[in-house]
Amino acid sequence: MSIVGQQIRKFRIEKGYTQEQLGNMIGVTTQAISKWERGSTPDAQIIPRIAQSLDISIDTLYGRSAESLSVEIAQSLSHMPQYEAYRYAFEICWAIQVGLLGDASAIDLFVKRSFVEGKKPSNHFAKLIQDGGITLSRIAPYPQHFFMMVDPK
Repeated sequence: MSIVGQQIRKFRIEKGYTQEQLGNMIGVTTQAISKWERGSTPDAQIIPRIAQSLDISIDTLYGRSAESLSVEIAQSLSHMPQYEAYRYAFEICWAIQVGLLGDASAIDLFVKRSFVEGKKPSNHFAKLIQDGGITLSRIAPYPQHFFMMVDPK
């Protein structure tokens, strides 16, 4: 079995997906999923859809992973210009807040909308964060001016 096939099988099972469900998510047949899991490698153009459907990075799909996400983020930030690093850090914090809500639909609405499509987040988001016991506040229109506080309940 190829590394990619092993990873597809591992993460598909972790997610509780059948081969048919994963196939439907990425637009291939059950037979294609089965073939990959037995050793064949998917075409390069479908790799991003597989990784996205399994909520993993392409590197993870190939069996490569960073030492830890914290180390990977720190390394990325240290090689960026300051303003870009602050913006990236803010995006990560924003994504963490949405993830802590435990609502996958919020990810599409707030993280992808805000940082992938470039639209401003709504006031509703701040309310959601406060209701979750966490406050995220941006105190200036510049990403280097933000802070997070956890409610000490």
